[in-house]
Amino acid sequence: KAYLRSSLRIPEAQIIASSQLRIDAVHEDALLRYLKQRGLRVVYEDETQRLFQRGIPNWWTSWAFHIGMTIAILGFFITFLSAHESDITIYPEKPVEFSLYSPETRWNRFLKSIGFSVPEKIPEKTYRITLKEFKTAYQEKISLNYPKKAPERMAIGLGLSEIKANSEPEPYPLQYETSFVLEFPDGNKEEATLSVNHPYRRGSLTLYQMGYDQKITLQVGRKTIEVEPYKPFEVEGLKDKFILYSIKWGKMKMKDGSERDLTPQAYLYKLKGSKREKLKLLKKGTWTEIEGKRWTIRDFQEASVLSYRVDKGVSLAAVGTTVAMIAVFLRAFGRFRRVRLLRQADKIYLIHQFSGIFTKDIEDFMKGFFFQNRQP
Repeated sequence: KAYLRSSLRIPEAQIIASSQLRIDAVHEDALLRYLKQRGLRVVYEDETQRLFQRGIPNWWTSWAFHIGMTIAILGFFITFLSAHESDITIYPEKPVEFSLYSPETRWNRFLKSIGFSVPEKIPEKTYRITLKEFKTAYQEKISLNYPKKAPERMAIGLGLSEIKANSEPEPYPLQYETSFVLEFPDGNKEEATLSVNHPYRRGSLTLYQMGYDQKITLQVGRKTIEVEPYKPFEVEGLKDKFILYSIKWGKMKMKDGSERDLTPQAYLYKLKGSKREKLKLLKKGTWTEIEGKRWTIRDFQEASVLSYRVDKGVSLAAVGTTVAMIAVFLRAFGRFRRVRLLRQADKIYLIHQFSGIFTKDIEDFMKGFFFQNRQP
């Protein structure tokens, strides 16, 4: 008040409340021009009042927020009652069926508990998926040949020898990618590709890249052995158990930017109690002498393991939360302002309403008007 009255010398103006201002009617025309200069437009007027407004009214953002939250909460309830998930393993040329329906959702279990009959399958919701290709992208991994024996490690510490990098480049997986054909219940088909962090989405269905599986055929001497990665197996004539790591094959990106074709290969380990002793690298089509026997990878099959989730409420929840967050953002930063001018006798009452953290209050907003109309 002191600033408005003494510094700007407008005795006719008085702030009578935190959002109200009283001005002599002689300044009405100047006040109308000032409000229009500030971007406010007349939205209502009659003989006694005028209503100016700029920005999105608060009631719209309020309605949008509450509608958005209602939709989001509805989506959360639908998700809670009906969402289900499982996983499927797809081998080449072996289609797998899965259903968007599950009798084990919370809603179906509730219906069962109160005596309702719940079907085990619904054919109209059964999908068929066929694997076209599963591939892994590798890059060259730099590994050091650090000695295991204490004297050799001590020599490195004393500077008498050096740690050297392995001469054989080791592949390190970067990405797993699955190409597939999805057949819908109506017979239509769609080809698609998914990878880690890039799932496939269609309606309420989401497919994720979960991992992979392998079935490996080893040949040891004249005998063949069916093994699975990381599972112990025995070889006739040898007393120890062995573990074969997963097969790596495909393309490997080298340090210099070039690419190298990887022959299917996997490391063989021997179990010694709770410890594993690294033996040699087995390659498909190449014989390797280990423990007095000749080993090779004869053949292998690789499958893609996908996780699927059926969630009918996720779209509603996403739309609802997005609408609510946009409404909150507009409410906070939208700079909404409404000014009502009431004329009573020779006085004009200005009632000011605003929202937004960057919107000026009535005193800051009217400084420009008082400066333009200051008295000498």
